[in-house]
Amino acid sequence: MTSFSRPQTRSPLSFFLFPFLFFSSFPPSHPLLHFFFLPAVLLCICRLSLTYISRLESVVIICLTLLDVFLDNSHTTTVVMSPPSQQTALHVYVDFDSTVVLQDTGNTLLAHELGEQELDRLDRLPETQPGDVSFRKAEEMKWERLHLTIKEAADILIDPNADVLNPERNTSRVPFDEENGGPKQSYYVQLDPGFKEFHRYCREHAIPITVISIGILPLIQEMLDRFLGVDHGIEIRANGLTFREDGSWRVLWRDSSPYGVEKGRALREAKANDLKNPDSDHILYCGDGSSDFPAALSANIVLARKNTSLERLLRANHISHKSFTTFDTVKDAVKDWLVEHSSVVSEP
Repeated sequence: MTSFSRPQTRSPLSFFLFPFLFFSSFPPSHPLLHFFFLPAVLLCICRLSLTYISRLESVVIICLTLLDVFLDNSHTTTVVMSPPSQQTALHVYVDFDSTVVLQDTGNTLLAHELGEQELDRLDRLPETQPGDVSFRKAEEMKWERLHLTIKEAADILIDPNADVLNPERNTSRVPFDEENGGPKQSYYVQLDPGFKEFHRYCREHAIPITVISIGILPLIQEMLDRFLGVDHGIEIRANGLTFREDGSWRVLWRDSSPYGVEKGRALREAKANDLKNPDSDHILYCGDGSSDFPAALSANIVLARKNTSLERLLRANHISHKSFTTFDTVKDAVKDWLVEHSSVVSEP
């Protein structure tokens, strides 16, 4: 067996002692002490660091520290939340009904106009008349019964006494039904109490928000305009709408899926079209229903409203997620992402 012996090397201490022995022969006022002694000491320390530590980072730290002390320059190091690097950005995608708002706008509007019993009858037509009425046909039959403008529809869904732009000032109450001895049935739709602050925070940090919904795009747009102001900047991907000559609604389905928007496909399209760097940018998705599950599979961060079908599906399939009751939790998730993708910088 061939044996290998480590070659003999000069002790690193010799490199450290040499400048002291050499410069000790010079008088204290000699200019060589001012111009060459410090560099020599730094070189020796680098030699020691490379020998015993073998990491370039340690050399840089030691040299900078000695220079700082020698030059007597005081500075402070501050942790600064710098914006994410250009290589990685965050885009937020959210469901609308029962997520951004606490109720289902479509079902609420249809129940108000058609009545609960008639709406239930139309919903069950694919089961009671399976050969004659498809699921899509039943949906069209419900929407075509409406004869409202978008503004009129929003007037039904938003409490006229509520200060929607300043919800903290609201004093409106659900009216009392004296005949039944309880509160009257309300068809008002409420914005999640944390969404307005979440929206402000995302805009402040240049994080875009997109709504992906199986609802009606013009109605969602009107609702967001009233809740957040017309300059809210939220993009919406949902079903379109046109009006027949008699004023009835005709839904323009976005795709051929039962509800018109297959959210998994919609999110994949959005990822390809919206993100500057589709391979590195991150997606946060937030929803509540089973229709949100395909979209959740394509997201980096998933938040599900607590006690909903989406939360149950994510748990059953062991998919990482966070549960939320208000958008305050979603805002915290965005803040955590910013912290993780920000850096520590030094300021004078």
